[in-house]
Amino acid sequence: MESMIISLPTPLKRFADEQIAAGRYTSASEYVRDLIRGDEKRKADERLDALLLEGLEGE
Repeated sequence: MESMIISLPTPLKRFADEQIAAGRYTSASEYVRDLIRGDEKRKADERLDALLLEGLEGE
């Protein structure tokens, strides 16, 4: 696994810390990985929607 250093403004760091403190995540790394996976899924869904619309318009 590779490492990455991320700098956040204080309000975003506080928000991330709150998510971890609430028990939703065990670490900042887990939280960031979840955010990235969510973004990947949204982009894949957008591509699928575009292809479906293209298919419907082609009929």
